Amino acid sequence: MKCEKIAVATENLNIDDIKETSRGQLLDSWKKIYRTDAPKGISRRLMEHAAAYSIQSKIHGQLPRSIQLKLKRFQNNSHNNKVSSDLPEGTVLMREWHGDNYRVVVLRNGYEWNNTHFKSLSEIARSITGTRWSGPRFFGLRRSG
Repeated sequence: MKCEKIAVATENLNIDDIKETSRGQLLDSWKKIYRTDAPKGISRRLMEHAAAYSIQSKIHGQLPRSIQLKLKRFQNNSHNNKVSSDLPEGTVLMREWHGDNYRVVVLRNGYEWNNTHFKSLSEIARSITGTRWSGPRFFGLRRSG
């Protein structure tokens, strides 16, 4: 079933036709929908999703305020609960870096390295390398990219 065309950002877009929309048109739509330029280097896929969401919200209405608030609370809490959620307490992470071996122990409320407590793996990776790193990526828990 085709969605009816809705005027989005002064263009008539149809969800089914978004994939054929030019990148320039998607950038223009982003600017008109969000009243700001799209972030530098934004992927085409994200712009397509944003345009589709805009069309759907005009057809069906936006999420109820109660759901928006729940999602916002979840988002805020997820930033505070990053500590060792996937790894059991006592897990030992090993990493070789420039010829030295590093051993990190997962605690209930963070990590221990060099007899020091850390809240995040990224803090430890930064201490080891001297530069900003994703801790989970540095210790091989996440792939790059």
